[in-house]
Amino acid sequence: MHSLESLYTQYPCREQQIKELALVLTQAKISSPPALILYGTEATGKTTIAKAVLDEFNVPHAYIRCKECVTSRHLFEKALAGCGTLAVSRTENQGQSASIFEATAKQPQLRPDSVNTLTGQLQKLLAHVGKVVLVLDGVDRQREITPAILSGLCQMGRIISNLTVVMIVSVHGARLMNIADPPSIHFPAYNKDQCVKILSLKPMSIFNLEEEDDYSTEMQEEDNWLWGQSCSAVWDIMGRHAARNIISLRDVMRQLWPLLIQPINDKEYGIRDFPKLLNRFKSDRLRNNEEFYMYPRIGSGLSQESAGNPSG
Repeated sequence: MHSLESLYTQYPCREQQIKELALVLTQAKISSPPALILYGTEATGKTTIAKAVLDEFNVPHAYIRCKECVTSRHLFEKALAGCGTLAVSRTENQGQSASIFEATAKQPQLRPDSVNTLTGQLQKLLAHVGKVVLVLDGVDRQREITPAILSGLCQMGRIISNLTVVMIVSVHGARLMNIADPPSIHFPAYNKDQCVKILSLKPMSIFNLEEEDDYSTEMQEEDNWLWGQSCSAVWDIMGRHAARNIISLRDVMRQLWPLLIQPINDKEYGIRDFPKLLNRFKSDRLRNNEEFYMYPRIGSGLSQESAGNPSG
């Protein structure tokens, strides 16, 4: 429970997903499913949460960033290499495990050029290492991937009983892999309140303090208040669909923050004069075409919002 509470604190608004992942992947006495699908649109925390749960509970795993694989064969080889390294570290008799891995790596005819070959090699490597997880992040976006390959990767855990394949994808697995009802966890897009809450974990500061200066509780409260108000306002400006990409919202906030607080630093407005600050910002920046195009995400959000058709 302590580990779960720690993750809940670090990653708010993903408590349900964390709980489900931990239940499926970290129970030593309960067999894990052959495959698990984590799906959701970009910037919904799939990769971050998966890594955090596996690390927090010390689950043996190999992580493959699939979009870095040029070909499907490259993907198979990286999966084999990752699992081979894991097998070396997990096996008590490391010399024996290493010899198996090295023999596989040095013989070209044994390098995996298909899912079937990969499965056969992984059976040898993982035979005596206990439960392990292979994470294939963004596997649906690998340039040579096909439904047949995805289905084969998903089925590897049925043949290798101690292996669970975790696939991180954009859409639900059944539509990609031609298999019925794979176990899956959905990561929905963040809503406005969730975006503001997450970004408020690390607010930017109004105050230009030196290292030796004290950062008082009152200063922290002022930072938290103005940062939260600003995140909420920028979310509205960008349009709800555009702003639900929390990474884009964070990047825009980092760009705009110095401009938003400039009137405070110039002592024109107080910290709590947020409506005036926002109106001043819109007047000085967003209505000036030259400055407006410095922030394409906001420009796009405003244009789509005014047209009544925000993008998804």
